[in-house]
Formats: sequence, C-alpha cells, structure tokens
Amino acid sequence: MRRVVGAYTLFILNEYSMWIAILVYAYSRGGAPVAGVVALVQLVPGALLAPVFAALADRHSPGVLLTGGYLVQAAALGATAVAITGGVPVAAYAGAVITCTAISVTRPAQSTLVPSLAATPDQLTAAMSWWAGWRLLGSRLRVR
Repeated sequence: MRRVVGAYTLFILNEYSMWIAILVYAYSRGGAPVAGVVALVQLVPGALLAPVFAALADRHSPGVLLTGGYLVQAAALGATAVAITGGVPVAAYAGAVITCTAISVTRPAQSTLVPSLAATPDQLTAAMSWWAGWRLLGSRLRVR
C-alpha cells in the first residue's frame, strides 16, 4: 500500500510539473492563444479516452494498467523534455498530449487497485484521505 500511495504522490507532482512546464513553454512560444490551444489539445484525448481506461481498469488487472500508464507517462515526459531542449515545439506539444492521455489511465486504475490492497478499513481510509488532500491542494492551486 505504501508503494502505491508513494507512486501516486510522485504522479501528482509529475502531473502538476508537466502542466506548468508545457504551458509556460507554449506561452513563451506564442503567448496566451498558443498556451490556450495547447491546453485544450492536451485535455481532449484524455477526456475522450478516460471512460475507456476506466472500463479497462474494471475488467482487467488494474496493476498492469497502472504500471503501463506510468511507463507511458515517463517515456512521453522524456520525449517532451528532449523536444523542449531541442527547440521542437510541435514534438513537445505531441509529447505533452501523450502524457496527458496516459495520466487519464492512472486515476481509474488507482481507484480500482487500492481497495484490493487495503488489509483493513483504516488503511483504505488513510489512502483515500491522502488522495483527497492532494485533490484539495490541486483545486486550490487551479483557483488562484
């Protein structure tokens, strides 16, 4: 359970860092219009595929899906970093889209996996409280 909660913590930090980095990069390349288009393009595939990923997490091994999602995120983030460093904005934006789509795998897989890992109701409550705290922090960061 500790590894799953730790991985989720790193995932959240990764998600926020990726959003900040790619939107700052897009803004520096073309201002608010480009940053807005990049944000929209990042969100649409994940929003469309999230129900599919949730169904997969329910029907198949959520651990395998979670691991696959993390691996795709890591590879796409690496590719995005290389593209940003190399000054190739289209490749950077494409990597960010893949990362955001892979991010939409994590939450349903995590939500399906954790109840099966909890040995006691206290463990499940603690894990859910931890995630609720991260969600609250995220909502506070987005509002300001």
